[in-house]
Amino acid sequence: MRGLACVVLAIALLFLASCGQSKNTGRVDAGGRINVTHEHGKAVHWGVSFEVFETGPGGAGVEGRGGTQSEENLIEGACRLTFGEVLVDLAKLSKGSIVMEINGKNFGSVVAEDKVVIAADRTVTVNGEARQPE
Repeated sequence: MRGLACVVLAIALLFLASCGQSKNTGRVDAGGRINVTHEHGKAVHWGVSFEVFETGPGGAGVEGRGGTQSEENLIEGACRLTFGEVLVDLAKLSKGSIVMEINGKNFGSVVAEDKVVIAADRTVTVNGEARQPE
């Protein structure tokens, strides 16, 4: 399963690399909403809420594209949420799960209505439970 998640994320990241990039400060609306200051960031994307503490300098952004087909999964969409220095890459699979990578580390899957919190020390919790990179 870990290998599959890595393959899916790699495909999604390659797909994102081919997309145009847009960075803004403040609020962005591109299928999701994101609001970031140097200390705090919040966003909701594909029904998953994100809260990031001590985002650091940098802008806020949402970038992404539609789907691609891999051997085992249809990736319905891929996106990157930028919270200052924190980058959250998401790949939405046809089976409903969303594979999540934070600053280049795979943190497994989330689904709509999950709440992801990224603390100042970059520890991650999903629905109040600690999540370690895979």
